[in-house]
Amino acid sequence: MEEVGALPAGLDGAMKDERVKRLAANEALFRHANEALRKSDDSVVSIGGFLCECSIAECEERLEVSADVYQEVRSDVMRFVVKSDHANPEIERVVERKNGYDIVEKLGPGRDIAERLAPRRPPLG
Repeated sequence: MEEVGALPAGLDGAMKDERVKRLAANEALFRHANEALRKSDDSVVSIGGFLCECSIAECEERLEVSADVYQEVRSDVMRFVVKSDHANPEIERVVERKNGYDIVEKLGPGRDIAERLAPRRPPLG
């Protein structure tokens, strides 16, 4: 007997992929905001910090991240800076823990979104 309200076979996996892609797009949006802040005035970033690049749409946390660490994270399009405990294991893994923030790396279907929406692309070759 089929469960009432159950999704057709295979559809639940497709919906999960869409959710993962949407969460990754949220993080890419925060990454773009940080890039715009950095490009407009580095002193603004040094005073106010960087925005948390987590998948939580309502998050407004500011992070104390050095310019050097930020540049290092940006050198890999799969990596993002999120407040400690804001990492979402559904779409990313923590690769480094710092004081007050984590550096995360995209997993699964979110990787193509992170790459496609990256404001800085590594040089070819």
